[in-house]
Amino acid sequence: MESTYFSDEGTTKVFTCARTIIGQYVFVQLVGVDGSLSLCEVEVFTSDELSADDCSPQGAPADLQLASFNRTCFEFGVARGRSFKDARSYCQKYKGDLVHNMGQSATQFLHSELERRRSSFKTQLVWIGAQKEPGHISRTWKWINGDTIQRPSWGPDQPNNYNGEQNCVVLDGGRKWFWNDVGCNLDYLHWICQYYPSSCGGPDKKENTTIIGNDYGIGSTIQYKCPEGHMLVGQPSRRCLNNGAWSGGPPSCRYVNCGSLPEIDNGFVTLKESRTTFGAQAIYTCKDNYTLVGNKMRECDENGVWSGKTPECLFTWCQDPPNIEGGVVKAIGKKAGDVAVYSCEAGFLLTGKPTLTCEFGGKWTGKTPTCRYIDCGPPPRIQRGSFQLRNSTTYLDSVVEYTCDPDYWIDGEKYQKCTSEGKWSGDTPSCELITCPEPDVPSGSYVVGYDFNVNSVIEYHCEIGHILRGKSSFTCLRTGEWSGPVPTCQFIDCGQVAPLIHGEVTQTNKSTYLGSEITYKCSKGYRLIGPSKRICLESKQWSEYMPKCEGKLINF
Repeated sequence: MESTYFSDEGTTKVFTCARTIIGQYVFVQLVGVDGSLSLCEVEVFTSDELSADDCSPQGAPADLQLASFNRTCFEFGVARGRSFKDARSYCQKYKGDLVHNMGQSATQFLHSELERRRSSFKTQLVWIGAQKEPGHISRTWKWINGDTIQRPSWGPDQPNNYNGEQNCVVLDGGRKWFWNDVGCNLDYLHWICQYYPSSCGGPDKKENTTIIGNDYGIGSTIQYKCPEGHMLVGQPSRRCLNNGAWSGGPPSCRYVNCGSLPEIDNGFVTLKESRTTFGAQAIYTCKDNYTLVGNKMRECDENGVWSGKTPECLFTWCQDPPNIEGGVVKAIGKKAGDVAVYSCEAGFLLTGKPTLTCEFGGKWTGKTPTCRYIDCGPPPRIQRGSFQLRNSTTYLDSVVEYTCDPDYWIDGEKYQKCTSEGKWSGDTPSCELITCPEPDVPSGSYVVGYDFNVNSVIEYHCEIGHILRGKSSFTCLRTGEWSGPVPTCQFIDCGQVAPLIHGEVTQTNKSTYLGSEITYKCSKGYRLIGPSKRICLESKQWSEYMPKCEGKLINF
């Protein structure tokens, strides 16, 4: 690159290359004029370094004194003096801070820059971002971001902490720009700000590549594009990083040609864009009554080879129907009109239509069904009972049977089935203590016992004048039933007896039913022949026989 420029002593001029230049040396030459060549300092900014334009903070004045090193921007504040606090506030205003965490190489760079600018300084003391908190006895100095300074670059006889108030650090020109501790309130000192770049500048690119995008700010992304027939080698996009560098490297474009394709029997091959270079597509079609088996489209890949294999045109045949996970497919044939039937393995649920039909063109109609595995997991347990899996499985259509402990019976469905929702059908049953129904109480009877639970016993009794027909004692069985049929109490009435001639009949309890008594007594002067007392029996007959009174006088 050749450029002509006249400048005054001490001025700076930036030349931007129109294109990438490969070289090693830069020299300054005075051509065609009288005079002497003054001493110049030449700085070369490669694509890995930042220019002054890239370093300028957004919104800052245009006349800043800027320099960059190792992709970090530095501003030398020499226009006026500020205290440590004000200098730092100024840097932070433009999203920077006082220079800090300087390594050896950065320190040497700043020393050279300060020495070069020494003549424009009003004071030889320049703030940097290092300090010690007031009142601390510790000699530990820290950078303003909180990191401990491991190897301070103190000048001779420093730090001396004069009056115990020197808690901030400056670069001291009187000590060859080594460190000096001073009071933080000195408001006439210069400073150095440290910024990260606001942009990455124009990205580099290789031959035949095109950059899409013109925003080069931090966080922005650009795209690289190749001409038709070329393959992009490398990453297609780059991002402007916080350090002002573009991520990765620029890609390149490589020309690729796959050559022509052979024709296929009973079919045709058509180049989609009438070319055979990288990215070109070839479309295959078949004649009528033929079906394409294989790839319908092939593409020219990066290796100069057409993708896939050459397809075939077959007459009205379908390929094998697609397999499904967890199921099987049975096809009688693969001609047009043939049907493929799908079914699922145990524990799987078929979703979709179970059949596909082969049509002309070699395609199976409809959407391939799927088999979804259904597992209901272990059935819930119940108190005073247990369960048993019929087929020792918990997947779809599995059956669980619940049983109860002795003296308990199932309340709810005994069997549950694993449903397609992945849940056991119905509500979980429970085991309840077996109870018998309240016993019937026939007319003329009553029951002794109020516990109707399993194994409990009740007894039937008859009222007066009745006789029990059947068992009197019953037990509540595990079937929930009483151990026998309900007995009956039959009313027994022997009826009125014939009057006693020459005597009288007396009903003891004024009744004639079972167990009642009658007594006989003859009139005076007569003697009773036969029983004097009779009882009403179960046979509805009075006991003994009818007595009589004889007419023989009885002396008293």
